[in-house]
Amino acid sequence: MGKRLRKRTRVWHSIANSSMKKKLIIVFVFLITLPLTLTSYISFQYYSKSLQSNAQAYVSRTASELMDKLENYISDVKRISALPLFMTDMQQKLAQPLSIEKMRSLEPVVLSLNNIKKDSTSVYIIDNYDELYYNLKTDGLRQDIRQKIPYWRSLAKEAEGLPVLLPVQAVEYSSGNKDYVFTVVREIRDAVSIVPIGMIVFDTSVSVIAKTVEEMDAITKGHSMIWDQQNQIVFDSERAFMMGRAEDLPYFSRIEGDQGSFPLELDNAEYICTYTTSAKTGWKMVALIPVKEVTAKATLTRNVTILVTLAISGFALAVSIVISHFLTGPLSKMSRLMKQVQGGNMDVRLKVKYADEVGLLGKHFNQMLERINELIGEVADSRLRKKEAEMRMLQSQINPHFIYNTLETIRMMAELNDDDRVSAMTYNLGQMLRYSLTKGVESGTVASELEHLEHYLYLQNMRFNDKFALTLKVPEPLLGRPMLKLVLQPVVENSIYHGLEKREGPGEITISAYDLGDDTYFILTDNGIGMSRETVERLNGHYETLVYDTNSRGGIGLQNVNERIKLHYGPAYGLQVESRLGQGTAVIMKLRNMVAE
Repeated sequence: MGKRLRKRTRVWHSIANSSMKKKLIIVFVFLITLPLTLTSYISFQYYSKSLQSNAQAYVSRTASELMDKLENYISDVKRISALPLFMTDMQQKLAQPLSIEKMRSLEPVVLSLNNIKKDSTSVYIIDNYDELYYNLKTDGLRQDIRQKIPYWRSLAKEAEGLPVLLPVQAVEYSSGNKDYVFTVVREIRDAVSIVPIGMIVFDTSVSVIAKTVEEMDAITKGHSMIWDQQNQIVFDSERAFMMGRAEDLPYFSRIEGDQGSFPLELDNAEYICTYTTSAKTGWKMVALIPVKEVTAKATLTRNVTILVTLAISGFALAVSIVISHFLTGPLSKMSRLMKQVQGGNMDVRLKVKYADEVGLLGKHFNQMLERINELIGEVADSRLRKKEAEMRMLQSQINPHFIYNTLETIRMMAELNDDDRVSAMTYNLGQMLRYSLTKGVESGTVASELEHLEHYLYLQNMRFNDKFALTLKVPEPLLGRPMLKLVLQPVVENSIYHGLEKREGPGEITISAYDLGDDTYFILTDNGIGMSRETVERLNGHYETLVYDTNSRGGIGLQNVNERIKLHYGPAYGLQVESRLGQGTAVIMKLRNMVAE
């Protein structure tokens, strides 16, 4: 016993003290070749015996899963049909007689409902006046839509607010194309009075069923079909029994219960018939699996397993030698380079050829040497950078108070010389700078923001001979509220430069403000030259993002204002532009109600 232990110990020490190349070869032999050979042999033995029974169970389980997907899809459509029950604004519009405003209000609702499920075909909303509002993903409106409305309405009324799933039906569209669809109908009731005000109808093409059936056929290499509770065949992958009756199938009488399977012979070919039933819809999926396909896979798998096992076993032995050489070569070279670095040579580099772990180690080795050289350089010029920093500190000593005091001195000298215009301009400019250059203060009040705007407009009127008139319609309770600084003046500046300056005659700017729930709105309008529709759409598209406008005039453009508002209040806030050529421009500024802050 002792001799055996000592012998095993010597063998272990011999392996441990051998080169890495030998160790890798041993690892490849034992961890790849031997397990692969044993696994292939054992797997084939069990696979050849149980393939047919396992395939039958697998298909049955897969059919159940696919029916669950179909159930979930129909359930989703039913849940989507309940959304109008919670849209009080839409309900109010739906209860009203036909109008342009009603059509505009319901169009985005129908569009959004149709886009929730990508496989939906059409969504119709019908009010009590039999007016139709719809969104289509087909190439036309179904031709029988008007004839179906009374039938749908009676079904929705009988269901008393619950969704109704209709059987599959053939429809023809106005384009002449035909399709098969199944329909979900639901009554829309007023959320307060529970009085019916219309109904919603979803049409879904059987193409969504076709996807499910195709998934099944890809697995079984056979064909499948689905029929509904009335035994009407909803879909047949071979298109031979579409819209037919399941009772006409030769094996219909053998399908009993909700699920099961049985052997079947059709046209001198053997099949395994597997079926399952949806618990929610009552629809039944039937899959016919060719036995020949199952046994063919078993034969092919046996032959391929033997060939692959032999090939991999020989290949692994050969490749292990090559791989061990490639793995140990760079490590040996890196070891030599490390000795040179230890001797003080910092200019050596490892040539990295591959992106494996050894290559990553070499890359970090090179980065480490480069960083060491950078640190040496940083230490060498640290004194120069320190002197430059001290010089910049001296240059930054001029602070805003110096600017205020200088402007005040200029104003007093202008008053002594009876130059009231220069005095007033200097005073207004000083007030603007004092408001703008206050460090560390992001917010002011609505009153201070308007006062800053009046100083700015005074200076512009001095330049343009009182061309601009400002009208404020801001309620008294809003004046004392906190507000983000420097957001009104850039908007007015944009109105002057791009609208009023180019207009002949006097320019008018009106600022209105009002509360709406938790939000405060400022509307800045002018009677300038306006903008084209394309320009307005482009601006509003930019304002939905946080992209800084580096080309803004004066450095603080509308896009910068929009960015500051979104960063301060949230992405739901910001600017919106409305304008027409020759009719002026309105900028709507949405802020969070500052009382709630």
